[in-house]
Amino acid sequence: MTPFSIRIVEFPDAGGRTKKVLSIHLLRPEISENSFDDKLSRIISSGNQFDAIHFVGFENCIEQAQVWLKSDSSICGRLDLVVVDLHKNARIISFDEKTGKHTAVCSRGAPAADTQCVIDANRRYTLQELFIANNGHLMAPKGFHYIKPSKKHVNIFLRTANVLEDSAAASMIAFWIIPYVWGRCIEHIVVDTSGISDIALTVAYEAICRRGLTKLPIVSTHNSYGGLDRLTIDQPNETLLLISATTSGGLRNKLVKLGAEQENIITLFYLGNEPQKADYTLCDLTKEAVDGYLGLEPIDNYSEIDCPYCKRKSYPVSLRGDQFTFEPPKVEEIHVALSDLPNQHQTLFNQLAGIDFFKVYRNINDRSLEIYLDVQALFQTQTEYRPTRDLLERLSKQWKGMVLRGAPVNLKQIVFAAYPFSKEMADSANGIVLAFQTNSTPMLSSQELQLSAIKTPGTATLVVVSCIDDSHELMAINRDLRSNQPQGNTTYITPVFRADSSRERSRIKSNLTFGENGVNTFNLYSMIDINLPEDDRNHSWDSELKILNEIVNWADLENLAIPQLVTERIRFLELEAPTKGISEKLFWPDSRDKQLQVRPDFTFLNTDGGARLPSQADVFIVISAVLHHLRQGTAGKPKLSYKTYERAILSPDNFVRFNDGVIQSAMLRAARGYELAYANCDEQISCRMKNFIVSHIQNIPTGEGEALMEFLLALASGRLTLHSQHLKEIFSAVQNQSALLPHYQFFAKYLASQAQIQRPVFADIPA
Repeated sequence: MTPFSIRIVEFPDAGGRTKKVLSIHLLRPEISENSFDDKLSRIISSGNQFDAIHFVGFENCIEQAQVWLKSDSSICGRLDLVVVDLHKNARIISFDEKTGKHTAVCSRGAPAADTQCVIDANRRYTLQELFIANNGHLMAPKGFHYIKPSKKHVNIFLRTANVLEDSAAASMIAFWIIPYVWGRCIEHIVVDTSGISDIALTVAYEAICRRGLTKLPIVSTHNSYGGLDRLTIDQPNETLLLISATTSGGLRNKLVKLGAEQENIITLFYLGNEPQKADYTLCDLTKEAVDGYLGLEPIDNYSEIDCPYCKRKSYPVSLRGDQFTFEPPKVEEIHVALSDLPNQHQTLFNQLAGIDFFKVYRNINDRSLEIYLDVQALFQTQTEYRPTRDLLERLSKQWKGMVLRGAPVNLKQIVFAAYPFSKEMADSANGIVLAFQTNSTPMLSSQELQLSAIKTPGTATLVVVSCIDDSHELMAINRDLRSNQPQGNTTYITPVFRADSSRERSRIKSNLTFGENGVNTFNLYSMIDINLPEDDRNHSWDSELKILNEIVNWADLENLAIPQLVTERIRFLELEAPTKGISEKLFWPDSRDKQLQVRPDFTFLNTDGGARLPSQADVFIVISAVLHHLRQGTAGKPKLSYKTYERAILSPDNFVRFNDGVIQSAMLRAARGYELAYANCDEQISCRMKNFIVSHIQNIPTGEGEALMEFLLALASGRLTLHSQHLKEIFSAVQNQSALLPHYQFFAKYLASQAQIQRPVFADIPA
């Protein structure tokens, strides 16, 4: 078992805001600082910013957190970068072995004024996140629904045993159950299903080790409703009963009728509309408000007579014990369409295309951006395309108005961020302000602000950032200004505010504008709000470079000549592309060594009859946006997600429908996770993809197969997977096609060699 668990959890607060909390559960006394620091750094590098941090664990485990927070360790340094006011917003939640109750203190050991609120919120929302993340909320496959042990019909079932697939889950849940056994004579712990026995055993183990119990209880199961007729409760005061999950409270009532004590029946998870049925419950999963998003919608339970699923000829499947997987999960094929992108997003992407605003693969300080928005293009580009020209003219006028609105009369300084073109935007803002002032306003970079020790209470600062795409730096500016400019006024202005959703944008804005006077103490203004997926930490250009270097090493060992195009591509990815980002040469050229271009009838962006051809980056980013919306869910389609019992993939038919090589390449690189994992699907789906690729290889002499190198690269990276026999057919077809340039056979030979040594990426993934 892992000795710790780091989870990102969203909490509501009293002001109606949403807080992002880093909840760290320390499960063992001995934790390697290096392994913890490594895991923490990976989470931080994904661009997260947190409102608070909670360390959770027993006293001998939590001591490490107290040491980390009081020292100058690298862990404390990392946390200080990503947690707003670290020591103010850090809480240590533990268990007092003297009183048998949970406690919460501040980072320096002082009692927290909000102790019970912190404890209750952490328990509920961390367990809620644990439950949802591990597929505890099971939706029946299309055409089926469940009959629960209570005989009620539902289309969703709560399965707590799934949660325990997370190796830390049993210990995390046991931590919250401990008070119910501490200092008592508990002889028996009875669980409703054997799937949660690990939790009962962990509770008993922790209590015995810490001397909260004098002897080990007997752990047994009554197999839910089906075993109630065999259950006897002879010692109700000495028997603790654990219910894995409930939506109605029915099992609790039956246990009480059998003689169980109310306070000795603990429900781990509850989901329903009647809060009174959630008594003695660790985690209420229920969404609190109709328009809220924290939690789950209550599950409707129906009798057989009233069941709407039966009336629609859905097949009812009875749940018995822990075994109820009645067929392999159905894989939904997603077909991409323009309508998957909301109309307002279609308009925005169309206006922003064609001016080199969209780029990819740009390094900024220690960040490797998959998507880079070049704001300079919005202010220094001329275009004949009317919708774009109108947008750029409007932005130019709007920028001046936004600067004047954001610059108060007591403006003390202008601070600019590190995102490229921020300094130029700050210079522009200074020039606009200077027209109304006698003196130029001092300008500081965010790094210079951090080093400044001058305090100027009651003054104002204008913070200029060309694009908000990562809240880390702005939260650091926010922290420094609250220290250097107490009771002052801060306004943030940006031409572009990028986030993965409107909700995340609102959260970032709320954090930046929250101050001494509550919400909107400070101001934040933006001109363009754009929704794009978070950058993939292992994006396709990073993984391509690793693969190409790996191929070069393999070729050296095999004493093979390395094709010139391979060495040129490595040099391009290492030296040229990351310095400024790229809008072209994102993809390998076609079989005739020509760069891929979109054709005039491109569906997703207006080409103005061929007079305006979008760049490769434009195509990649609009496809990324479409897939991003599919992952979040669009009307009439399943979500593009991949879970234990709910799976969706991008249909191979998409590559037939969108036959431009540049679109196919964009789709291959924009796909994530299991979205192209055809090796994990029915063989027929993998075969369709194979047939498409082989057909293009065979028709190379007639100009087909523009994206063939991109398909081979996707196979090499594991972004695209096929059944092993289909891989062999593709490699053979490439090696037998004499019309291909040498680097194709070179690549196929490498892929075949890796398949022969059963490299994991080529293995058929188990369903």
